[in-house]
Amino acid sequence: MTMILAISSVANATGTYADLTGRAEYRASTGLTLGAHYNPVASGESHEDAIGYVIANPFQINLLYQADINDSAIDAFNDYGYPTTLNFPDNDYYFLRIDEGGGLPIGIWDFTNGIQCYAPDSGESWVEWTLSYWSSSGGYYQTIFAGDIIDDPYLHVRPTAGFRSFLGEGLANDVEIFDGATIDSEVLGYTFTGDLGEGSFLEPKLVPEPATIALLGLGGLTLLRRKR
Repeated sequence: MTMILAISSVANATGTYADLTGRAEYRASTGLTLGAHYNPVASGESHEDAIGYVIANPFQINLLYQADINDSAIDAFNDYGYPTTLNFPDNDYYFLRIDEGGGLPIGIWDFTNGIQCYAPDSGESWVEWTLSYWSSSGGYYQTIFAGDIIDDPYLHVRPTAGFRSFLGEGLANDVEIFDGATIDSEVLGYTFTGDLGEGSFLEPKLVPEPATIALLGLGGLTLLRRKR
């Protein structure tokens, strides 16, 4: 198993939710509608890790303004497809995998060398769900969210609000220029009611206004007022 040391900027956020929502192009991060359950091994494909519910509709994931990343790069990612579609229009390549027993793999695709790699926290006991991109033609997958399941039930993103970007600058697409860093996002997690399955809708839980963050104990995300 090849592992890649992920770069994390989650503790260094300096933007605010108000900065993000104040833009005319802002579209809030959306929920996820689950489609059919997919098993590539059963379909004659080779990658046993790409098992789960295909995402049925285009969806939006916003990144936050943060230290060491140009605002323009964040805007380009969030505005991808604007105004005609959400910034993840290739929803049918993404799948949600859940295992309350934990230990799920967290995939990283090395575009440059064509190697399937794994994050340092891949397979940890808390990895009870993942949201990943799957390429049946390329035979690889890239996890963009991973986390544990708590209460409600609530699919909590770990690290808090951490979007796991693709390796390489512009290799996945021209707005993915974060080279494998874990980026602060607007999405803290997803909630749902009833039994999870085809047709289920996962409601997003988004980063709150800065004044309420301390009350929620989200010390990993320090959101400060920033002049732009």
